[in-house]
Amino acid sequence: MKHKLKAGWLTLIALIASCFFIIDNVVRAADLQTTPGVTVKVLEKGFSSGIATRVAPRQIFPIRIKLINHSSNEKLVKISLETAYTNKNGQIQYSRLPADKYSGSLRISQLIDGPTKIKLKAYQIKVINYTCKMPAKKISGVLAGAFYIHEVNQSKKALPQNKNTQNQLQLQNEFYYVIPVTLQEADHVVATQLKLGKIKTQAIDSHLRVLVNIRNITPTLFGKLKIKAWITKGRKVTAFKQNKNLQMAPLSNFDYQILINKMLIPGKYELKACLSSGTRKWEFRKKFQIGLAMAVNFDADLVSKTSLIWVIGSTFLLLLILFITYQFGKVHGHK
Repeated sequence: MKHKLKAGWLTLIALIASCFFIIDNVVRAADLQTTPGVTVKVLEKGFSSGIATRVAPRQIFPIRIKLINHSSNEKLVKISLETAYTNKNGQIQYSRLPADKYSGSLRISQLIDGPTKIKLKAYQIKVINYTCKMPAKKISGVLAGAFYIHEVNQSKKALPQNKNTQNQLQLQNEFYYVIPVTLQEADHVVATQLKLGKIKTQAIDSHLRVLVNIRNITPTLFGKLKIKAWITKGRKVTAFKQNKNLQMAPLSNFDYQILINKMLIPGKYELKACLSSGTRKWEFRKKFQIGLAMAVNFDADLVSKTSLIWVIGSTFLLLLILFITYQFGKVHGHK
């Protein structure tokens, strides 16, 4: 009888553990390791993976890029010129520019002219010629952008569209290459100026986040940016976050996200932020409001999660009670 009871308890424990495993299990897609069929090389003397040069007003100079197709298939390559901006993670990015992330009037695509689509035959080597024409008006600071070279995966067009291939299409790699371009005319260094923009609150993934907009209002490109930020209500620190090795593109801005992992009371809060890069330092203070609507939405998300936990816990407790009752019934029945 004791052995049966022991076996029954072990079965229940295994059942509960299995349920928790099913609930908590997270499936992660494995990174696909593949080798690109096209390589890119800058042919201008003194430049290998990027172009950084001093220029003058009205100057015209060539840029040559070599494309090599290493495969036995034809390749279609798209090339666009993108202006540098700062992404939400505080890193410089060269993909398609969001409308509100760059405040400059001049873009790299206005200066460089050349092909946007290139077909490469099997094992073909092709040199693509571009021309950069500087404007008559002198530019201040740094103009930053990149050649965004995108190898289009043409093979996906031949795959049948059904449930089995939809996921495959999402996992297929389309290779891209970035050749950074930085142009500068003036010899003097422009002093970087940062400003604090709007402070917003958003409920993202069932968590409240405070989005602090940081703006680089000068045509300067820099890295090694450190940020320390506190959110306070009165003398109490509600949240703290710090990061280092961040970057900012010229005349760009990004939203520094601070996660709030606790429930907040609607009302007035204050942000204090300390930023530094090398010997340069900036400090900001700004008051902002967390409204009742945001607090209610956020609390509803927390309540839904809490309710789920209670349902799961109650279910397991009920199973445990039923199992114990059953076992005691069997023991008393034998007696």
